[in-house]
Amino acid sequence: MKLILHSLWPEIKLHKRQLIIVLLLGIFISGLKAAVPELIGRLPAAWENKDSVASYQIPILISGVWILAAICRYFHLYGMLYTADLIGVNFRRQLMSKYLSLNLGFFQNFLRGSGGLMSRMLNDINVTQS
Repeated sequence: MKLILHSLWPEIKLHKRQLIIVLLLGIFISGLKAAVPELIGRLPAAWENKDSVASYQIPILISGVWILAAICRYFHLYGMLYTADLIGVNFRRQLMSKYLSLNLGFFQNFLRGSGGLMSRMLNDINVTQS
């Protein structure tokens, strides 16, 4: 894990601001979802005390918290996937630049041929991206 993080860090460092925003959104989502059990716990007490206002407000508040958490989750996942795509594209560009700088004899002597090179460019970087 340390080796992977060490090799990915130069790429991750370029997107530090966006990843911090994504991390803060994740923390906010966790806080919202942690509030839901507390609200659900208050609901039976409102029913026992025959507090009709709280009996109506708490389910609406739970729904609002879930909707807000879902919206934040959308932006959280979008930010993570977008950043992963940017890093993957940069890796593909670096790999293609490396391929173009190689001697033509390398491509003729490569065991798996051009399909193997394409597989490395597409599949292996996709695994890293995921």
